[in-house]
Amino acid sequence: MKLICNFIKLIYLIFYSLYFHLKNIFLIFKNNIKKKSSREKIDFLNKNKNFWKNNPIAKKKIIITDFVHQIGFTLSECILGKYIQNIFNYEYQVIGLLDSHDLFGKKIFKSYSVNDFIEYPRINIINRIKYILTAFKILKKYKNVEEFLEFSYGEINIGKAVYDHILRNTGIASTNKINIKFYFFLSEALYCYQYFLKIFKTNNFDYMIMSEIQFLPSNIIFQLALSNNIKVVSRLTGPKKIGVRLYNTQHKKFETNIKISNELFNMVYESESEKYSEEGFDIINKVFKGEITHYDRNSIKLFKNKNQTNLDSFYKELDWERSKKVCTVFGHNLLDGNFNNEWRIFKDNLTWLRETLHFIKDSKQDINWLIKEHPSEYGKKKASTSTFEEFEKIIGHDVKNIKFFPNKFNSRILKDVTNFALTSFGSAGLEYPCFGIPSMVSGDCYYHGFGIPIEPNNSDEYFKNLGNLEKLIQDGLSIDRIKRAKVLFFILQDVIKMEHPLLFEFDISRDLNIDSFFREMTNLIDNYDLENDFFKINLKNQIVNKNRHLINEKKLKGK
Repeated sequence: MKLICNFIKLIYLIFYSLYFHLKNIFLIFKNNIKKKSSREKIDFLNKNKNFWKNNPIAKKKIIITDFVHQIGFTLSECILGKYIQNIFNYEYQVIGLLDSHDLFGKKIFKSYSVNDFIEYPRINIINRIKYILTAFKILKKYKNVEEFLEFSYGEINIGKAVYDHILRNTGIASTNKINIKFYFFLSEALYCYQYFLKIFKTNNFDYMIMSEIQFLPSNIIFQLALSNNIKVVSRLTGPKKIGVRLYNTQHKKFETNIKISNELFNMVYESESEKYSEEGFDIINKVFKGEITHYDRNSIKLFKNKNQTNLDSFYKELDWERSKKVCTVFGHNLLDGNFNNEWRIFKDNLTWLRETLHFIKDSKQDINWLIKEHPSEYGKKKASTSTFEEFEKIIGHDVKNIKFFPNKFNSRILKDVTNFALTSFGSAGLEYPCFGIPSMVSGDCYYHGFGIPIEPNNSDEYFKNLGNLEKLIQDGLSIDRIKRAKVLFFILQDVIKMEHPLLFEFDISRDLNIDSFFREMTNLIDNYDLENDFFKINLKNQIVNKNRHLINEKKLKGK
């Protein structure tokens, strides 16, 4: 019976692969047609090519990757690669790594005087079937997803990369059953692994520029680069105000690129903690007032909209008494960032949400619970479920002390009603302690390990703390924890990021206006001032000294 089931799976996968390949051929053709040349684009490409130099005969090599296919990100990667080439006085040759069908990306690379390429061909149907058969042999060893997450070839973890990609591209958000998509995407991961294993073994690359280090094929390429002693330069946030993370070890391969070192935090905290604490608090207040753009672009609407901020109206809407303490549960994007961390208690964001909601429903504590969806969920239906749908299924609308945050109110109101912030590893776990509000996370995150949130190590500790929330709220936060949160917020906002003179606040979505984008990029080249390019100066200090992050020296005058 099992043999018959596997045979049916194989036949289905072959037909699905044929459909998938035909669909991709159509999409590639459609995208190349859409990206036709315009005067603005041609002007930029010509001017840009005269702006950058290259050294095609250099023996050392820098590789610039492009697998996101968002034009602004492609240019940002190219600029970083060319800066590093310049820092080393053109001792490096720059090589572009991109999908073989990405004709538009290749034109962009060439405008940066990059004329040598490694093209990643899409897996063909023969290789697909070959690696699907290999996937059958591998997956029969695993009973469930939890076990499969540990699947590795030596230092290269493939299980997490595949599961993360499945969640992102299928919308299922969570599963513990190895379904047919695991065979399909595992075959793609195996193909990618074998292809780039040869590339990195036969080429002498010193640096690789890669900012998107999640999903397929990026995560496999990223891990393979590190395993071959290639230093990875990763841009963080943006689009104009950016930072740079340098990865040079496998040890931190799943750590988010914005997480700073303890050494940097301690250096800043111990120098002028009062001053930097005040600066951090000033920044977070401006973020909540909508005066500064939140680093998560999806959160712009949270603080800049004109929705209600009246507290009386808020409590009346929920039919709550002000005297009762409130724990706000901050939901996550269910499809993104599931493994942008070194470890986590729950296997994905949806599992965390469901188990937390079930616990809350059964809790007898004298607390009001407020459930807040992630801003990236607003109006979107990519996932098979949502925070609101899970709330309806598990909690419903009849529980008086558990409510869903009404979107008619501005999110800035939350700092005035929340007494405890609960998140798996979202930004709220750092932001709310800045206002003296305790928080708890459920795994590694960019502010874990700095003495700020409550940090359980496993599910038992997590639920024990959750069951003791009344006391945790009563205990509050120490002055030291509050100060640490403010200082860290300052570092993340102003110390490890700075404005780049050749970038601007472009639209990071697929709706980017190409013509106006190229027009603005051309203007930046025309007005570029080499003598005042402080980004390049600080990047050189980072690369030469092998620092984890670029440091904006102007923000640390007392250093």
